[in-house]
Amino acid sequence: MLATIIIWIYITLISFVVGVRFCKQPIPRFASTTIVGFIILTALATLLSLFMPISGWASAASLALAILLIAIYPQRYLKIASAGFRRLLERDMIWIAPLFLIFAAFFITQTIQPIQNYDTGLYHAQAIRWLEQFGTVPGLGNLHFRLAMSSGWFVSGALFSFSFLKTQSFHVINGWLILMSTLYLLTNWNFKKPDISTIAKLCALPLMFFLFTTDVATPSPDVPAAIFVVLSILFVLEKLDDKVIILMACFTLTLKLSVITVLLIPLYLLIREVVKKRWRAVLVMVAIMSAVIIPALVRNYIQSGYITYPATYLNFMHPDWQLNKTDAVAVQQSIEQWAKVPHATSNDYFNQGIRGWFPTWYQNQPQYLINYLWAIAALSFINLIGLLIMAKKRPGFIQEHALVIISGISVIGGVVFWLISAPSFRFGQGFIAASSMMLISYPLYLVCRRIPRATIIIGIVSIVYCLIYTNDHFTSYSIVKLHLKYPADYPVTAVEDRLGTGTVWSPVNGDQCWYATLPCTPYPNGTMTLRGESLKNGFRR
Repeated sequence: MLATIIIWIYITLISFVVGVRFCKQPIPRFASTTIVGFIILTALATLLSLFMPISGWASAASLALAILLIAIYPQRYLKIASAGFRRLLERDMIWIAPLFLIFAAFFITQTIQPIQNYDTGLYHAQAIRWLEQFGTVPGLGNLHFRLAMSSGWFVSGALFSFSFLKTQSFHVINGWLILMSTLYLLTNWNFKKPDISTIAKLCALPLMFFLFTTDVATPSPDVPAAIFVVLSILFVLEKLDDKVIILMACFTLTLKLSVITVLLIPLYLLIREVVKKRWRAVLVMVAIMSAVIIPALVRNYIQSGYITYPATYLNFMHPDWQLNKTDAVAVQQSIEQWAKVPHATSNDYFNQGIRGWFPTWYQNQPQYLINYLWAIAALSFINLIGLLIMAKKRPGFIQEHALVIISGISVIGGVVFWLISAPSFRFGQGFIAASSMMLISYPLYLVCRRIPRATIIIGIVSIVYCLIYTNDHFTSYSIVKLHLKYPADYPVTAVEDRLGTGTVWSPVNGDQCWYATLPCTPYPNGTMTLRGESLKNGFRR
């Protein structure tokens, strides 16, 4: 636990320092600025991963960047520090500080637990170890097809794993992100004159606890991708700088390509500036989008031979490390089919299209998810009627709120895209949470404008729910006692040389390599060969 706290403080400090230079507010908001700085550090690490391991030197470069910024702009950081201390003495800190400490204690105890996520043993831990030791490796998917699913979150995991200290590869960034996002949701509320961002934060807070806190100890990208979808919408509603919104949305895409509809937000902002012929702003936006997305796509291409793996649509080049296209297509189909009808024994479900698999999928879903989806459908209809009424009353309403409308289309469209492509809940939880938040917030906002005290009631209900949830799910003292110094490490798995070559390891039991010695795969293949003398040179078949 102590190590987790130290790592979280370190991540927070250097992320905030870096974020200050990107957020041009005179006194930047702490939580959002810290999250922005974290994104920038991960984007830089993604670029570095193309040329070097993400280990000691990459961590040193991140720290050096933060120190350099403080050395170049000492007055600005002193001014911000002074404002921060004054902020701690403001009246609302009487309730924000205790809540934050309670939630911090909850998330820390969740983070230090043993990992329960199956996919972390299957490939998350191995993907991070490859980054720590070698960076981006050509044809890594030939070793294990899942290792080619190069989520940007694994880069974050490697950057802040501190494996070079030889203690363990720490996997505590999911808990840090949830805590920092919670702090963001707890701050900058306006009860006297409620705005839509305040109402949206109040609605998002219980959703954060209900949907995103059950699997904190893992470095899985599923929850972070969902959280960043929600944060992207909140940044829009809070009217943060366009560059910050673009950075957030593009980074979200690098975590999971399945959240592609969130890209509508930066594309709209870009088109708006093109129409207004603000070419300098256009160049800045294109630069941000390119700096975040291109290195991530290059990583994807190097590890699989496809730019958008597991999708194989963009198949322009055919490097020697490229995965066999038939195998790659089978991987994509297996993911989609598993999401639709897990453990299906026949292809009859899928041969008839959506009519074949949807009834079975619908029957297999938990009732709360079905209720969620029907609520989203009903609220979408209600909000659409309200939008049409406002557009008729106020001719400029659509143009005035175009960015918010586009954001709503992106998340509701994301729910539809998720439903028809790979409708496993963990793939769509970000869109479900963000659309629920938006669709509930606007009717409540109209109520709170007429009755400002209703905002206080909503806030109390939201906080009470989170406190009850925290109390019901707090980690037992016996588990905390076991991990007072360090969080639970990855499980140790026994491996064997099934091929008899002495070059590839496989788990003795099951298909989880966890953090075993590289290279490890549950599916050794005699046709796979190294492209050179070192593992860094990659694999081909």
